[in-house]
Amino acid sequence: MPKFISRRYVKAIKEVLNHIFDSKVSIHKDIAEIIKSFSHRPMVNHGSYLISRKLNYFIIEKVCSSHFVKGFFCRSRLRYDERTYWYEPDIWFRSKSRTKKLMRPFSKAPFIKERRHLFFLTRIKKHGSLRNFPEFIN
Repeated sequence: MPKFISRRYVKAIKEVLNHIFDSKVSIHKDIAEIIKSFSHRPMVNHGSYLISRKLNYFIIEKVCSSHFVKGFFCRSRLRYDERTYWYEPDIWFRSKSRTKKLMRPFSKAPFIKERRHLFFLTRIKKHGSLRNFPEFIN
């Protein structure tokens, strides 16, 4: 359960419904809650990892709110299994936990910034390629 739950999305949706229907019926708040639960949920959750161009990771420990996450940075390591190589987080070399702001939390490609580096949420299969990220093309 997030520590802080923002009510601003419910309030904004309720105000739009009141304006469209030109009434202030109490059911608009319930409808706004339902709309928010589907459209304003961040794409990240506990255990998700964000990856940078240099194959460094930010692993999410806790989702504090829709816009803030708590996690740690770690480097990657190359794994070998029979015939396949892939990168994975090396949690033995992790940083201290810190809270970071999540940019574009409701989009398909949320990310965080750490100085000049961007860490993107990626959906990579275990044996998938890591070098072709469409989000990184500027």
